[in-house]
Amino acid sequence: FPFSDTSGCCDATPGGGHVVTLAIPSENDTERTSKVAYNHYSLLATIESAWKLGCLKFTCDTVNVKPMSDLVGQNG
Repeated sequence: FPFSDTSGCCDATPGGGHVVTLAIPSENDTERTSKVAYNHYSLLATIESAWKLGCLKFTCDTVNVKPMSDLVGQNG
């Protein structure tokens, strides 16, 4: 993937580039991965949802920007 690609995903532009995001839980937990295409707005939407905050700018586009719900919370 080219870092100069700003086409984005999830119908949210600007965007583009790949970013590794790691979260280390305080409890022993199994690894989680997702095949969903997220972007940095998804990460922000996840934080907003967890802390019950209002949405900011592109995270208000709830049709195209989804929180990373499959990667956070209780492991079922």
